[in-house]
Amino acid sequence: MNGQKVQANNKYPHRLSQGGYPLLEKKIMQEKLKERQEAAGDLDVPPPSPPQRHEKWKKARQKPSGEYTSEATRLVVEKMVSKCLRPFF
Repeated sequence: MNGQKVQANNKYPHRLSQGGYPLLEKKIMQEKLKERQEAAGDLDVPPPSPPQRHEKWKKARQKPSGEYTSEATRLVVEKMVSKCLRPFF
Protein backbone atom coordinates (compact mmCIF):
# COMPACT_ATOMS: atom_id res chain seq x y z
CA MET A 1 0.00 0.00 0.00
CA ASN A 2 2.80 2.42 0.81
CA GLY A 3 4.40 1.96 -2.61
CA GLN A 4 1.14 2.89 -4.32
CA LYS A 5 1.00 6.15 -2.36
CA VAL A 6 4.55 7.01 -3.37
CA GLN A 7 3.82 6.17 -7.02
CA ALA A 8 0.65 8.32 -6.96
CA ASN A 9 2.77 11.35 -6.01
CA ASN A 10 5.18 10.90 -8.92
CA LYS A 11 4.68 13.92 -11.20
CA TYR A 12 6.99 12.74 -13.98
CA PRO A 13 6.73 8.94 -14.29
CA HIS A 14 9.05 7.20 -16.74
CA ARG A 15 8.29 4.20 -18.93
CA LEU A 16 11.60 2.36 -18.72
CA SER A 17 11.87 -1.39 -18.39
CA GLN A 18 14.40 -3.23 -16.25
CA GLY A 19 17.15 -2.12 -18.62
CA GLY A 20 16.70 1.45 -17.42
CA TYR A 21 18.67 4.35 -18.80
CA PRO A 22 21.62 2.24 -20.10
CA LEU A 23 19.28 0.31 -22.42
CA LEU A 24 17.52 3.52 -23.47
CA GLU A 25 20.88 5.13 -24.29
CA LYS A 26 21.84 2.10 -26.37
CA LYS A 27 18.57 2.31 -28.34
CA ILE A 28 19.01 6.04 -28.96
CA MET A 29 22.57 5.47 -30.19
CA GLN A 30 21.35 2.76 -32.59
CA GLU A 31 18.64 5.08 -33.94
CA LYS A 32 21.14 7.91 -34.47
CA LEU A 33 23.60 5.58 -36.21
CA LYS A 34 20.87 4.24 -38.49
CA GLU A 35 19.82 7.80 -39.43
CA ARG A 36 23.44 8.74 -40.20
CA GLN A 37 23.95 5.63 -42.33
CA GLU A 38 20.77 6.29 -44.31
CA ALA A 39 21.78 9.92 -44.88
CA ALA A 40 25.31 9.00 -45.97
CA GLY A 41 24.31 6.07 -48.14
CA ASP A 42 26.88 3.28 -48.29
CA LEU A 43 29.66 5.40 -46.80
CA ASP A 44 31.30 4.40 -43.53
CA VAL A 45 30.10 6.81 -40.85
CA PRO A 46 31.62 7.48 -37.42
CA PRO A 47 29.56 6.55 -34.37
CA PRO A 48 27.28 9.29 -33.03
CA SER A 49 27.94 11.10 -29.78
CA PRO A 50 26.05 9.83 -26.72
CA PRO A 51 22.65 11.42 -26.11
CA GLN A 52 22.50 14.35 -23.73
CA ARG A 53 20.81 14.02 -20.38
CA HIS A 54 17.70 15.95 -21.39
CA GLU A 55 17.23 13.76 -24.47
CA LYS A 56 17.19 10.62 -22.34
CA TRP A 57 14.81 12.21 -19.81
CA LYS A 58 12.33 13.14 -22.56
CA LYS A 59 12.52 9.76 -24.29
CA ALA A 60 12.04 7.87 -21.01
CA ARG A 61 8.72 9.63 -20.48
CA GLN A 62 7.24 9.14 -23.95
CA LYS A 63 4.64 6.54 -24.77
CA PRO A 64 5.09 4.50 -27.97
CA SER A 65 2.59 6.85 -29.63
CA GLY A 66 4.88 9.83 -28.91
CA GLU A 67 2.66 11.32 -26.21
CA TYR A 68 4.07 12.10 -22.78
CA THR A 69 3.01 10.33 -19.60
CA SER A 70 1.41 13.45 -18.10
CA GLU A 71 0.58 17.06 -18.86
CA ALA A 72 3.18 18.20 -16.32
CA THR A 73 5.82 16.22 -18.20
CA ARG A 74 4.83 17.81 -21.50
CA LEU A 75 5.23 21.29 -19.98
CA VAL A 76 8.71 20.46 -18.66
CA VAL A 77 9.71 19.12 -22.08
CA GLU A 78 8.53 22.34 -23.74
CA LYS A 79 10.70 24.36 -21.35
CA MET A 80 13.71 22.15 -22.03
CA VAL A 81 13.28 22.43 -25.79
CA SER A 82 12.93 26.21 -25.67
CA LYS A 83 16.10 26.53 -23.55
CA CYS A 84 18.07 24.16 -25.80
CA LEU A 85 17.12 26.08 -28.93
CA ARG A 86 18.16 29.43 -27.48
CA PRO A 87 21.49 30.80 -28.75
CA PHE A 88 24.35 30.79 -26.23
CA PHE A 89 25.49 34.40 -26.64
